[in-house]
Amino acid sequence: MTEILLQKSGSKALESFLRTETGLDSITLCFLAFALECEEAGGCADINMMTAELGAVCHPEGHRRPRSFTGRFISLEGGDGSGKTTQTKLLAEALQKEGHNAVATRALGGASEAGARLRALILNPDYHWNSVAEGLLTIAVLRETLAGVIIPALEGGSWVVCDRLIDTFMVYLCDESAGLTPAIYLRWYDILVADIAPGLMPDITFLLDLPYEKAQERRDSRTEGRLDRNEAKGEAFHRSVFERYRAFAKTDPRLVVVDALLPEVKLTEAMAHIVKTHEEETGNA
Repeated sequence: MTEILLQKSGSKALESFLRTETGLDSITLCFLAFALECEEAGGCADINMMTAELGAVCHPEGHRRPRSFTGRFISLEGGDGSGKTTQTKLLAEALQKEGHNAVATRALGGASEAGARLRALILNPDYHWNSVAEGLLTIAVLRETLAGVIIPALEGGSWVVCDRLIDTFMVYLCDESAGLTPAIYLRWYDILVADIAPGLMPDITFLLDLPYEKAQERRDSRTEGRLDRNEAKGEAFHRSVFERYRAFAKTDPRLVVVDALLPEVKLTEAMAHIVKTHEEETGNA
């Protein structure tokens, strides 16, 4: 509680960001404008009504028809310390060795300088964001990656391996007390991609699973200096992240659980084999 009292609202910093950043597309700007409004209001009185308004403002002419791509889309999920970032790079390299043009990227902050600065603003421990504003801001970062990297790569026939995607929001950023549920994030994601790739979801999502204690060891070994807002959240929060991922994996066949305790090379080989088998079974090899 003391830490929150020492923080200040990020609304002024967000206003400054919006004044100085150029090149953001209209959908990104819509999400940021709604985030600013929610932050200044201290929250959102009716999140369903706000979401409907967000969709109407972003897409006044409605959604486009779903698209199909020749490229394949793979995402990696898991709690902090599960090895996602490393395995994203290694899996893309493995797919390249098999003859695919593969691109590795990060969903949150890996597409543009503006996206990286926005991500840094969100995670700055000096600022406090209410949960709805934080969710809107973070999904706006995802828009930058989708529009700038993922969709162009898929359009060109490349395979995309992405460190995190929409599952991260449903695990890390839900707040039932504010009405911020997984269903709301799925609606926001639908709005996010409606004009560029309606209905886009990964062909496969790998969930890198390992005991919380081992993930904590990895985080401790790499953490230097001041923690960002997510890293500074306590043990109970980070344990719950692992539990929520496992719960989602039991209900969504898109999520494939892999053992993140395997040696790096073995884990990459296991995922590459699963991808190949999936392609053969779906007739897309």
